[in-house]
Amino acid sequence: MDDETFETLGHYHYKVMETLDGPGRMRFINHVFDEWVESQELDFPKREQQQYSELLTDLVKDFGH
Repeated sequence: MDDETFETLGHYHYKVMETLDGPGRMRFINHVFDEWVESQELDFPKREQQQYSELLTDLVKDFGH
């Protein structure tokens, strides 16, 4: 995934998170976590694994408790 696509994906995730209540945000973050785990298990390129990790970290930092 190139940087522009990753940035667009990040903006999309933030827009979705802003519309959700607390439990919805938790489920959404869990879904992103599941995608990160899958990227590890399927041996995605390291760059993509890092992008999922950064997205997950940012979402937890900004919306998690």
